[in-house]
Amino acid sequence: MAEAESSRGDPDREIVRDAPQNVEYDTCFGVILIDAMSSFNSNGGNKIAPVTMQRYDDMIKLRYQDSNKYAGILLTPVLGKILDDFSVKYEASLVGSLSEPTPTRKQKKGHDPTRQRKCCVRVVVYGLKEEESKVGDLLSDDGLFLQQPSAAECLRNTNYSNPHYLVRPGSEMPAVDRHQKN
Repeated sequence: MAEAESSRGDPDREIVRDAPQNVEYDTCFGVILIDAMSSFNSNGGNKIAPVTMQRYDDMIKLRYQDSNKYAGILLTPVLGKILDDFSVKYEASLVGSLSEPTPTRKQKKGHDPTRQRKCCVRVVVYGLKEEESKVGDLLSDDGLFLQQPSAAECLRNTNYSNPHYLVRPGSEMPAVDRHQKN
């Protein structure tokens, strides 16, 4: 698995570093929902599209997993900071939007047929149990809060432990229902 690292010079060039070989991500912290500008159109029937995340300084470029074509952009610097400071990985999917597309500058001039629209990106965050609260603190300081992932989103070999979930004394974190239907 590769993680994106900052590319300070050329914004179209990605520098990728290999994740440490000995890191076993043991915990799914949950899923964060982030708005992105994207050309994703769910009219073709696909309402969800898996994407890869490529970091460029404070931006994250999204690319479709199947074609590696541009899918959108996230302006969420905290995700890069977490990559720098902790052993984490992200898995993301674009969720189709019902919103009207926003014309780009080129479109207004009649040059570009691509339309950008606001789409939701579901980012599943995996990491090490001992870093859970620090990752959760950074996310909440930036106004991002982890939600419970669906069974399909959470890898089978990881435990689910959400630092933002309030558990009453004597209670336990709810398990991700591995048998639920999506």
